[in-house]
Amino acid sequence: MFFVTHHSGSGESLDGATASYTVRLHPPPPVDGHWSLTIYPTSTGLLYPNEIDRYAVAATTPGLKYGSDGSLTILIQHERPPDAANWLPAPLGRFYLDLRTWEPRAEVRRIDWQPGPVTRAP
Repeated sequence: MFFVTHHSGSGESLDGATASYTVRLHPPPPVDGHWSLTIYPTSTGLLYPNEIDRYAVAATTPGLKYGSDGSLTILIQHERPPDAANWLPAPLGRFYLDLRTWEPRAEVRRIDWQPGPVTRAP
């Protein structure tokens, strides 16, 4: 199953030139296979080349930092943050996010589990 969004939880278009965002996965997607959150510039629909060659954050991304409650908060912004462990680099301009789940468990298939909203970072 895929979850795709071009907008934040408040309805604004996602734009790396004007804002930074977070997505909190609490818990991360319950799957028997794999999951990944990929970013695409709206203008091209292609992977966004960036300084750390990270086009997605996935369960297999090395060095991710999880919260004490098992949640994962992903920072989505253009500028490199001081702690880049959970950073998904964003293009300068509009983009969209695609959360893919392979072999999703029943709670995903029933839509009992959903990703948290994309929120503007303070």
